Amino acid sequence: MSHAPPSSLVVNSSIALCCLIWGSTWQVIEQGLRDLPPFTAAAARFLLAGLLMSAAAPWLHRHEGGAPPPRFLWITLGSCTFFGSYGIVYQAETRLAPGVTAVLFAVFSLLMAIAGYLFLGERVSMRQAIGFVLGFLGVAWLFVSDLALLGSDVLGAALLMLGSPLLSAVGTTVTKRCGRNVSSVLLNRNALLLGAVLLTALAFAREQPLAVTWTLRALLSIAWLAAVGTCLSFGIYHWCLRWAPANRLSLVAVVTPCISVALDGTLGGRPVSSALLAGTTLVVLGVVLVVLRAPARRQ
Repeated sequence: MSHAPPSSLVVNSSIALCCLIWGSTWQVIEQGLRDLPPFTAAAARFLLAGLLMSAAAPWLHRHEGGAPPPRFLWITLGSCTFFGSYGIVYQAETRLAPGVTAVLFAVFSLLMAIAGYLFLGERVSMRQAIGFVLGFLGVAWLFVSDLALLGSDVLGAALLMLGSPLLSAVGTTVTKRCGRNVSSVLLNRNALLLGAVLLTALAFAREQPLAVTWTLRALLSIAWLAAVGTCLSFGIYHWCLRWAPANRLSLVAVVTPCISVALDGTLGGRPVSSALLAGTTLVVLGVVLVVLRAPARRQ
């Protein structure tokens, strides 16, 4: 079955939807961690997401097209992104505020810019380079403005959190390089199930998942994160990887901390300071410079 490439409007709208979803997931994770240990919460999320994706995969794959993913590809994605990266996120967020965690994860955008240039043959114009710098400065400004929230007892968690974007960059780079004609639906399904199995094993080794009390808040958190924050968002994201440059997709990691910090202000009672507004302005300006590129020249 032949599938025509989607328009730029469809791709950019899909990326924007991912930003909105993932910008709110940090707060939802925090809600679930009030009642669940971290690895148990992560395992439950990805197990449910894997089951949902397995049920929907036959129908979605017929409409999407694409070849079945090679084993090495979904093993890399499942172990690096869903097990390694998200295992770190859940562990770190037991000590860090959601907005701070999202800001630290924004290092992913810089790592993907480097990986795109070194391994994916993606050229970076001067305007895009300036955009990446401004985006990083905006994220750094947001982090500095929240630095007072980080005591010495959570610096270890902050350093650990930096491993999450590194592992995600590895998984995304391999997927972009080797998954151009691969079905994103089947890739996500296999990787989610593998990540869930690995996280479940870790939960039983480090925690006591069978002794957990599943409150309504915990169940709602897991359900929303599995259906919307994983199946829908990662399905869109890895579909976009087939059509959009990886460095443009990496901007999701720059925009989401702005949304997360803003939600910290509205839901968590934090005031919207001038530092928050300045950092957000820099990030948005950087996004505009990177995404609104000049038309590509013929090769």
